[in-house]
Amino acid sequence: MKTCLLVGLTAALLLAACKKDNPDPDGLVVATQEGKNTGDFLLNGSPYGPGRSSAYPGKAVSAFWSKIRGARQVTIVLGRIYDKDQTVLNIVLTPITRPSVFNIADGVSPVIVSGNKSYIAYEITHPGQARYFLTSPTALGRVEVTRYDTVAHVISGTFVAKLREYQGPDSLVITKGRFDCTF
Repeated sequence: MKTCLLVGLTAALLLAACKKDNPDPDGLVVATQEGKNTGDFLLNGSPYGPGRSSAYPGKAVSAFWSKIRGARQVTIVLGRIYDKDQTVLNIVLTPITRPSVFNIADGVSPVIVSGNKSYIAYEITHPGQARYFLTSPTALGRVEVTRYDTVAHVISGTFVAKLREYQGPDSLVITKGRFDCTF
């Protein structure tokens, strides 16, 4: 009996110590605005962290800047690969010139993506099979860019979205999303 009580107390103390290191109750990374190449979100209520096995090795979260039809566009990528399975979340913001809020209602296709629309897309790839979840007029997203620094090349912010499966019945809910990366 004393052994069980001691084991229980030790486990409780370890859990309390872990919570002090990460103040977010869901275990998500602390939101920063320093270009730390971090980010994560809750996917249907469960933490999604890109971690070490990112789709883009070297960075858990990455971003790149491009110019499409004269408009500045930033794409933020959070991805991970496990064995042969891969998941990738792309947040495409256009046009972007300063910190601002993007209320995303545009529909896109995973095959033909218009270069002048902001959108959020989540892809699940298994060998021989891919599923795409996208924003649309009935599946909305919201991205708040809190830092967009073209001198230091840093973009930071938060996001939420409801994504619908392209040519499928399912949907996904993303909450508490955050990103802080260089581009």
